[in-house]
This record gives sequence, C-alpha cells and structure tokens, in this order.
Amino acid sequence: MTRSLLIVDDSEGDLGLMRLAIDEIGWGVEVATASDGVDALERLHDATDGAANPDLMVIDLNMPRMNGWELLDRLQSREFHGIRRVVLTSSSVPADCSRAQALGAERCFVKSPDFDGLVATARQMRAMIDSGAHRVPGQSSP
Repeated sequence: MTRSLLIVDDSEGDLGLMRLAIDEIGWGVEVATASDGVDALERLHDATDGAANPDLMVIDLNMPRMNGWELLDRLQSREFHGIRRVVLTSSSVPADCSRAQALGAERCFVKSPDFDGLVATARQMRAMIDSGAHRVPGQSSP
C-alpha cells in the first residue's frame, strides 16, 4: 500500500525542498500539498467524499488565511481524529512545540537551514509512519 503525505506550507521553496528530501531517501510516498489551513481542510473534506485521508500531515505554523495553530485546533474534530500530524516550523521556541503537541501534533521538527538536515527530518517522518507507533493527542511523547 502506498503511503501518502499532505504537506501544508505557504512557501513554494520549502515545499519543493521537502519533496527533494523525500526523493533523496527513496520514500515512495504520494505527496499532496496545501498552501494554508483553509486549503488543507478543503482537501480533507474532499477525502471524506471517497478519497483516502493522508497517512501523515506535515504542518507549518506561520501561514496566511488559516495558520498552523488554527488548523491543528480544527483537526481535533472527531471527523479528523485518525489523521496523524506533525509540525515542521522555523520556530525553535520550546513553548511552540508544547502548544502544538497539546493541539494533537505527534512531533515538532524545526526546519533545517541545510538540505542534509531536511533529509534527516524526512527519514524521521518515514520511521514514524513505518513503525506504526501513534501518539494519542494529549499524551506525552517519548
């Protein structure tokens, strides 16, 4: 079964680099993108009409229209309960990660300033999905 990601980020450059990092590790995952939280929710609502939900959502925090905080809050709705999500952000503030996890993110990744760091992040995301381990929102991560 082919895995799928929904990457939510308003930066075309960051989206492109993430796709390159995924290709670099040979992860044969289907990648869909959304430019902000509104776009992401529209894609998820389309998925509930027959298409499969993504195996993992990768969410930036700073976006126009609906930011990552608002999106994480909306994803707490019962209809999105089974969708795993992580945050990929430029913020290295520990309180931001704690807040994101309280809103249901399993992990927080800080955007690396170099490609090798982004490749390492892609590997960690792949390991999360491949392991099948799933942190229940509100539960501490290891």
